[in-house]
Amino acid sequence: MPDAEGYDTPLPDDAAGICGNGLDDDSVPGQPPDGVADDGCQVPLTLRETCINIIDDGVKNADEDAVVAGQDRANIDITVGVAALGGVPSSRPMSAWQYALNWDVDVLDVRAQQRSFLILAAGGASPFTGVADTLPDAASPFTAAVSDAGPSETGPGVLSRVTVEGNGAGLANLTLTGVVVNDAQNSSIPVDLMNGAKIAVSKDLDGDGVIEAIGDLGQESYSCPPP
Repeated sequence: MPDAEGYDTPLPDDAAGICGNGLDDDSVPGQPPDGVADDGCQVPLTLRETCINIIDDGVKNADEDAVVAGQDRANIDITVGVAALGGVPSSRPMSAWQYALNWDVDVLDVRAQQRSFLILAAGGASPFTGVADTLPDAASPFTAAVSDAGPSETGPGVLSRVTVEGNGAGLANLTLTGVVVNDAQNSSIPVDLMNGAKIAVSKDLDGDGVIEAIGDLGQESYSCPPP
C-alpha cells in the first residue's frame, strides 16, 4: 500500500502517516492525499457506542462527524473484537469479510464506505477485491465485501467505516446480517456474538424551521434512549 498510514516508501521525501489518530496524514510524492484517515491501519477500538444522535439541520450539533451540502453525516464503524480484546484469532488470520447493514426505520441513507483498515494492516496484494452496493444507498440493507490475497490479519480492529446521513425523523435499530469472516484457507471463522446499535434522527419535516416534538407531519424530535 504505497499510500497508507504508517507505510514508509523508499523515497527520501515520503511522509508516512500515523495510525490511529483519525487523520489522513500519509503522503506520497507526486500523489494527492487519498482522503481516507487511518487506511491500512489496525485502528485501536474504543468503548462501543450503543446509539448516536443526528440532528439533521445542517449544523454539527450532536454526534455528527461532518456536514456536506447541508446534510448532517455520521460515521459508523463495523468492527471485530472489543477494545484491545478478541477479534480475528491468531490461529486463523483473516483474508476476507462480508456484511449487510440493516436499519428497521427509514431515517438514513448510506453515502460512503471505506474498507481499507484491518484487512490491509499486514499489507495487501493482487487480487484485492472490494464490492459494495451502489452509493448513495437509500434502501436497507447495505452490503459490502472485501477479499485480499496479501498477508492475512488477526486481532481486533475496524473492518469497514460507513458514512450515513439523515433522511427522515425516527429511531432506527441497526443490525448486521450475512456476516462472513474467512481465514487464509477461505474457510469461515465462527462469529461468537453480534452487537447492533441505534441511531436517532431529528428532522424538520414540515419546513417551519423548527424541530418540534410533534410537527404538522408528525414527530420530528428523537433522541437516544438510556444505555
